[in-house]
Amino acid sequence: VGMFITVSTGRTSTIFDYAKGALFGTLAGGLIYLLYAAFRSRAALTSEEMRKKHEQDIVLQRFNKDLADHGLNLDTFVNSLSLGLRDYYYGSESKETADIIDFDILNYRDQQVTSQDGAVYASAGVSIRFVRTDGEKVWSKETEKRIRLKKSASAGNAQKAGVNITTCPYCGASIDLTSKRCSYCGTAFEYDRALNIDRVSG
Repeated sequence: VGMFITVSTGRTSTIFDYAKGALFGTLAGGLIYLLYAAFRSRAALTSEEMRKKHEQDIVLQRFNKDLADHGLNLDTFVNSLSLGLRDYYYGSESKETADIIDFDILNYRDQQVTSQDGAVYASAGVSIRFVRTDGEKVWSKETEKRIRLKKSASAGNAQKAGVNITTCPYCGASIDLTSKRCSYCGTAFEYDRALNIDRVSG
């Protein structure tokens, strides 16, 4: 097509005209092929993303159903996971957690609900970004952890204000178990949560 246009619209029909037509056709064909390849690649990526999202939706639906079958829900799982990890990383004095000053849960996947020896466990693969301090340097790092939470046998038991007293894990003040926040340091917590961290691996 490039050669036909160049030769038919040119004032001469020399070898140079044919060469220009061939060059024009090659460049135009290459550009069209690149656009086609980019479109095809994007379409394939979108298809792969849609497939993965569909698979994740199926896993999430099954996870929600399994949680509901054991008297739990997704909000309970997410809140217990977040609060449990905060207790795990901020309340521990191990070498693994000593230099952690902050963390964020990026996402979780491969959720499962299992029963073993009469106990109910909810687990997930969790992507976490840690903010650490090393002397004068502050740096962050992302890592993968497998978190398993165990259903608390006492969750949901009635508690009376002013009767069930415990100690705040962050400031040591005496506080009421029915409270969701320490009245002294203001830290939010939940003692009688439905799920508690049972194992952290990875």
